[in-house]
Amino acid sequence: HDAYFYTPGQTEIPRVAAKKLDDLRSPLALLLGHAALARELDGLTLERVGIYPGTLMLSGVPHGMEKRVSRMSIGAEPDGRITMLRVEETDGAINSFELEGEEANVVTPAGAFRFVAPPGTHVVEGMPPL
Repeated sequence: HDAYFYTPGQTEIPRVAAKKLDDLRSPLALLLGHAALARELDGLTLERVGIYPGTLMLSGVPHGMEKRVSRMSIGAEPDGRITMLRVEETDGAINSFELEGEEANVVTPAGAFRFVAPPGTHVVEGMPPL
């Protein structure tokens, strides 16, 4: 299985084998539980947030991305469900993902996640640049 990093308007679409998604350039590593956060993030902090008891926010700076990312935060519920990812970049840009309605181990047809490159684009091997 492969992961594609498609951005509308770009002509090149980086592709990488899903099993190689082992760093924080892809939030997929977090969602699949493949990231050891203590090794991936410097200056870890943990705080309770939100109006519901037990909601936690883990924050830190990803190793090797200090020049680009000033803070990465992961919101999680007591049962371990990740409900939010937020990346604050050094240029002031903020990317935030809110996750809800998660269903574990849902059976899906093999072709449900087939990527087709849009016209005028082409796929290249390797991770997108930092």
